[in-house]
Amino acid sequence: MASMNPSPVSGLPPCKRYIATHDSAGKSIYAPSPEQTYNRGNPSATLALARSFAVAAVPANLTDDADIKAYEADSGPASHKNPSIVSESDSGTGANLLVIDLKPGAVSAMHRTVSLDFSMCVIGEIDHELDGGEKVRLHPGDHIVQRGTM
Repeated sequence: MASMNPSPVSGLPPCKRYIATHDSAGKSIYAPSPEQTYNRGNPSATLALARSFAVAAVPANLTDDADIKAYEADSGPASHKNPSIVSESDSGTGANLLVIDLKPGAVSAMHRTVSLDFSMCVIGEIDHELDGGEKVRLHPGDHIVQRGTM
């Protein structure tokens, strides 16, 4: 059973998320947003993910902050409470920004998504392996552009 928790597994402080939008006069402002919660899979997990933002389709519907309202909702493909690593929209055209926290030595299962994924190492080191056996070690600032690959 999935366990939702406001803190990552590593003991690091949660990332802060800021969502920019407009007020009624058209001035840019930061919108309030829900607390970032991590899906741990189970309470003793060595890996956790938090959906930092999501839209069910691209281009996103920004009219009347429809994208933010869908993200703040308690359920749905773009909901901040949705534990899935990929959007479950029928069209498969959504986008997700995930924060993934791994304890030292943690391993993620090899998987494929239909999305275009961007992964960036923020702190520590991450070994990234493709199903063809190639590996790279990511250091802070290094990133992967994963195009439907395993």
